[in-house]
Amino acid sequence: TELAHEAGLSMVPADLGLDKWRRIEIDVLADDAGTVWTLGLRDASVHRGGTPVLAEMPAPRVSASTAGAMSHAARRLARAAAYRGAGVVEFALGHDGESFWLLGVDTLARPERALLEETTGASFIGLRLQLAAGGALDPEPPAPTGHAVEVRLLAQDPLRGFAASGGSIEKLSLPVGTGVRFDSSIREGDTVDGRVEPLIATITAWGRDRAEALDRIHGALERT
Repeated sequence: TELAHEAGLSMVPADLGLDKWRRIEIDVLADDAGTVWTLGLRDASVHRGGTPVLAEMPAPRVSASTAGAMSHAARRLARAAAYRGAGVVEFALGHDGESFWLLGVDTLARPERALLEETTGASFIGLRLQLAAGGALDPEPPAPTGHAVEVRLLAQDPLRGFAASGGSIEKLSLPVGTGVRFDSSIREGDTVDGRVEPLIATITAWGRDRAEALDRIHGALERT
């Protein structure tokens, strides 16, 4: 909280209902020389039971001025904390499209890195290792292009209120498509315990615009 105040940020009010804001995440990378990158806004508002289900980048329906203010705030926070490495600053963005509050900071690499990699062409894990080894960032971050949407394939049963559903995977077919990426370490015959780790695969689609990315993710899900 003290660092948030030092960076000119307010924590999300306790009485702000979940229906009144969107979860916006900003990847932040900082090196020992004081260079700090922010790599665009990601909307990760769609959760179920605390598990992210869908995310997209750049965050839709956010003005350039608000996006700039949120990115600037993330960099201020990183500098106030003398942060080094790669992490995620999480914000709550009000539905007015302008008001935002700090939710917290996640210093772990997250599955949503696929969105970052598909829109910038940069390797998030590669950059993380580079920073851990004391390497320096370029003066400017890579410029993002296009739009990316990510969904998670989870071991849950929608006919039972999305209850955890585990067992042996008898068949898993993840088709290849233009602009489509699959991240998974699970194969046919593996056993999944939905109560411990429901994630089977992360599916990401990139497009030249949001409409194309959505069309590609819909197609990929239909063929999965």
